[in-house]
Amino acid sequence: MYVRAGNLSDTSNENALPLIAGEDDSVIPLPKFSFIVPKPRLLTAEQIEIELRKTESWGRIVRGEVDQAIPRCRSPTTFNVEPEVRKEIDFGKFKAWLYAQSYSLEHKKDIYRYALKFKDALLDARSTAELKALPLDRRRHVMQALAALSKFLGIYEDWKAKQKQVGLIWEKPGSDAIIRNLLSGEADRAYKWLKEVALAKLPKDYRVPLVYIAISGLRPSEACDSHRLVRDLDSKDSLFGSWNSEQGYIDKELSMICHFKFKQFSRDNKKCFISFVSPKITDILRNSKPFSYKPAVEHALLRYECLPRQTYGLRKFFATTLRKHVDAEMVNILQGRIDPSVFVKSYYRPLLIDLRKKTLAATRAIEDDLLSFL
Repeated sequence: MYVRAGNLSDTSNENALPLIAGEDDSVIPLPKFSFIVPKPRLLTAEQIEIELRKTESWGRIVRGEVDQAIPRCRSPTTFNVEPEVRKEIDFGKFKAWLYAQSYSLEHKKDIYRYALKFKDALLDARSTAELKALPLDRRRHVMQALAALSKFLGIYEDWKAKQKQVGLIWEKPGSDAIIRNLLSGEADRAYKWLKEVALAKLPKDYRVPLVYIAISGLRPSEACDSHRLVRDLDSKDSLFGSWNSEQGYIDKELSMICHFKFKQFSRDNKKCFISFVSPKITDILRNSKPFSYKPAVEHALLRYECLPRQTYGLRKFFATTLRKHVDAEMVNILQGRIDPSVFVKSYYRPLLIDLRKKTLAATRAIEDDLLSFL
């Protein structure tokens, strides 16, 4: 069988079909084919990988290795901002935007990691609904991350509508979980862990931030940041100053650390305002080396086998101990929370000198118990 070139080159008749000769030299007209060549476009590395996997899958079908195509690839990183528009997510720009926000460094890392992993939940309702199967704590982290990502993309309202559509709500621990937490004895276990495990095994330099957490009630990262700030300001002779002036960090007369003066302690959701510590603790902070909680202190706890870590339980131990001596409203303020009641906003005005006496009296036993380790 061969093609008769003469007929193929005859262009006198536009509608004439190319001819092909059979074995008996009979002439058979060929059907007319037309091809649509798509407009060339550049593919991202992820899209190229997807197309290669699809091609590989169809190749297995042609060779008879599988019954049907099973593309083992994830959806492209896109979102339907409008029905016909798919917008690529530039995670490099998202990271730059995220790190410009007022979240803590560790929270920024968590948001970026969860947004990158669960970005497909922004694509369709089915992926969004699958988030309901996650454990409560993890689901809240994922929802925070996707909320931040949707704000970056300018589609936050669409994301809220999608959550409502699939019944994905921001759940808080139920009453059963709260009762279990109250009866768990977590605060006492954390203090026992501090004395019998952490302070017994860690080098002296790493003991200081843990003792500071237990005596101040600060979050671990806040305590480490506060320690570093004490050292920095002390080296510049600007550590002390009245609480109602712009200068200084510690009111020496009241033994009060004024976190509220510095922006780094006033994040969107996590804040700390004031702490009362004795002059002994202040001197220890001034003369010891500061560490970051992550990774330095956490790595030290791992290296010296002080696991499981219970540093966050020390904050609960502080609050439980303090409540025996101080009003609940003041415990909230010392732990970075403001009670939204009218009483606190409009009428509650405790004397700082009385508050200092009550707080230091409540923490004196803890201080005497722990200073022997330093």
